[in-house]
Amino acid sequence: MHSRTRKPNRIQLVLLVVLAAVLLLRSGIGTFGEWEETEDTEQAEVTEATEDYPVMETFSGKQLPYTACLTLEATAYSGGGQTATGTMAGEGTVAVDPEVIPLGSELYIVSEDGSSWAYGYAVAEDTGRAIQGDRIDLFYESESDCQAFGRRMVTVYVLAE
Repeated sequence: MHSRTRKPNRIQLVLLVVLAAVLLLRSGIGTFGEWEETEDTEQAEVTEATEDYPVMETFSGKQLPYTACLTLEATAYSGGGQTATGTMAGEGTVAVDPEVIPLGSELYIVSEDGSSWAYGYAVAEDTGRAIQGDRIDLFYESESDCQAFGRRMVTVYVLAE
């Protein structure tokens, strides 16, 4: 991951405030805190808050601070080529609507339920005509992987830098 310092934009700040409000309502106590995990799943959940950002936990146990958590409809694409940011498309490249997720954002993507599968780390480097609003397109190396992926709802964490 690149280490750049960038101030959050207005959309990210609004999403962070909305997320904070949802977390406060869910906790029932008005503070960020540890959520109770169920015994039958290993969901990627908020486990604690840093001074500036909430933190999600990956399947491997790594804690990642994030600025926004979005539920998006995901599709998959392949074929490589140059992205909208000038890089070459490859595993970990995703296409987004820059009005929803700014290009260059570092992401962590999991299934909507947080426990079925993880695409993992990604960078918002591409756009697409069909990728508008709450949609994201995940790059896979082969067309068969894309077909197997199909269309799914995903949870996208916009990682803090």
